[in-house]
This record gives sequence, structure tokens and C-alpha cells, in this order.
Amino acid sequence: MNRNIVTGLSSKELDELARNLDKWAEMMKKASINIVKDLSEYGLQRMQEIYAEAQSQYEDSTYMDFSITGSETEKTVSMSGPQALYDEFGTGTIGEQNPHPAKKEFGLNPYNSGPTIRVATENTKEIKPGELYWTYKDEAGVVHYTQGIPAQKEGYDSLKDTIKKAPEIVKKRMEETLK
Repeated sequence: MNRNIVTGLSSKELDELARNLDKWAEMMKKASINIVKDLSEYGLQRMQEIYAEAQSQYEDSTYMDFSITGSETEKTVSMSGPQALYDEFGTGTIGEQNPHPAKKEFGLNPYNSGPTIRVATENTKEIKPGELYWTYKDEAGVVHYTQGIPAQKEGYDSLKDTIKKAPEIVKKRMEETLK
């Protein structure tokens, strides 16, 4: 379907309008790229802060790698390492006491499952009779008794914080663009 548009603009004025629209489109593209960059950097920073805070409270000190991947217009912030799932979702009796809100969406095992979980039959300094526990050896070969770790929610909480921060970041970048 063809439409005719009648304007009071000359061809020179229409050319100028087209150039201005092209400039506007480029400015908006740059603003979008900067918004995605700022949001991903903020999310990464929050994830690292939440992880560091949890590491200061819990014995678990497994190294994690944090990264931002993707294109200029779509990025992913992630945490990886041998215990990333345990840190995010928690484990054992302690994890079960304050479950991760999104755990069910990932098809993970129940908190107290697996062949290594045992029921204490005698009192140890860490575990009372009847309580669930398992053991692990640290890098020095020392055996530790554990009832798990709480869900540290680095990814979940950093996402919630980034969503809250998004309007401020978008407003700042749009104000810069529209100056």
C-alpha cells in the first residue's frame, strides 16, 4: 500500500531531517550500548560483593571466576567454579533452612540427598546424634564435618539489585544522550 505524505518542507529540509534522524538513531544506539555495559558491570560488581561477604562468614573459600560475556547489546554476568551451584543454592540441612527461591526452576536434587549424606549415630563436636551431615577433606587433607552451607544467592540477589538499579542507570545515560 502506498501512501502520500504532504509536507511543507523542501527537499533540502527533508534531507536535513533525514540526517538528523540518522544522528538521533546513532545516539540512541550508543546510549543502549552504554546502558547494557553499565548494567552488566553493576551486576558483576554486586555478584562479587555478595560472594566476598559470604566468604567472610562461611568456612567455604572455594575460588570463583566472575565474568561478563556477550555482545555490545546483550550481555550475561556469571559466576563459575567447582562449587558455584553450591554457593548459589546452598546445600544440606543448612541450605534447606533458608532455601533459594529459584531452586525448583533448575531441577536440582533435594538439599539432603546423595550417597554421602549420613545420619549421626554418635556425638561429634560438630554434629549431634540424629542430625544429617557429610564430611569432606580440605586441601591439607583435614576431614571436616558439615551440615551444608546456606544459599548465598550471588546470582539471584545481584539480579534483583541490578533490576532495582536499572532505572537510575537508564535515566543517567538518557540524560547524557539528550544534552
